[in-house]
This record gives sequence, structure tokens and C-alpha cells, in this order.
Amino acid sequence: MELANIAKRLLLGVVILWIQIHGNKGCFEEERLALLDFKAFVGSNGFDADYLLPSWTDDPISNCCEWERVMCNSTTDHQLKEFKTLYLSYNNFDCYINDQGFDRLEKLDISWNRFNKSILSSLGALTSLNTLILSDMLDSMDDISGNSFNGILSFKAKF
Repeated sequence: MELANIAKRLLLGVVILWIQIHGNKGCFEEERLALLDFKAFVGSNGFDADYLLPSWTDDPISNCCEWERVMCNSTTDHQLKEFKTLYLSYNNFDCYINDQGFDRLEKLDISWNRFNKSILSSLGALTSLNTLILSDMLDSMDDISGNSFNGILSFKAKF
């Protein structure tokens, strides 16, 4: 009887330790769906989203932390709740970026795209943004005064 209790407690301890070490690997359903919404946004703007993001599949058991172009927190394996950096360079985008869900975004790289000055109003809503990279974009924007940027600490542009 005593040996059975010790064995149960030992097994329980091993299970708890395993959960603590490995945690919940993979993304939350809401994160997976948000990334799939972004893929749909890319597709709705005339781009071949399946070509650009082939690993982003609508499979409930798919781990979005293993998807191409997605980097998750190495400790928690979660992406969107701690979403701080977004690299959209070299995608040839020329459409509006939906700012919903990016309230913690600190760094945004939209260089080498085809955006014009109209994107500045949506970027102003990114209240945590402190680094904006616009390499090879200023020619298409002419005058970037009158924007609503607040708190941008680092502005990088290449002429």
C-alpha cells in the first residue's frame, strides 16, 4: 500500500515536471486563425498567398510556430500575444495594412514595397511602434509630413 502511494506520487511528479519543461507547444487556435486571416488578406490583394505562404494551412493540428515566416517566442511557442516585430519587406505590397491586433508591435519593416503616402495614417495607429524601416520607399511618398506618428525612436530609410 505504501509503495503504491509512493509510485503514484512519483508518477505525478514526473508528469508535472514534463509539463513544466515542455509546456504547451504550438500556437493557440486564435493565433492560427489570425495568421490565416492575414494570409487571406494577402490573397485578397492580388497576391498568390498559397505561393508566398505555402506552409500556412488550415489544418487544426498544424503548429503555426513551425510555419514559414513565423517566429514564436522560444519559451512559450506563442506568437501574437507577444507580437513585437513584423518584417514585410520585399513583398511588393501596395495595399493598406490592417492595424487591428498589432497593439504591441514595436518594429515594422515595410521596405522595398510599393506603398504610397496613404499608408501613413494606418501606421499612426500603431501606438507601440518605435522603429519603422522604409528603405526604398520614400520616392513614392514625396512628403511624409502630417503623419500621426508618436514615439518613433528609430526611423530607417535608404535613398
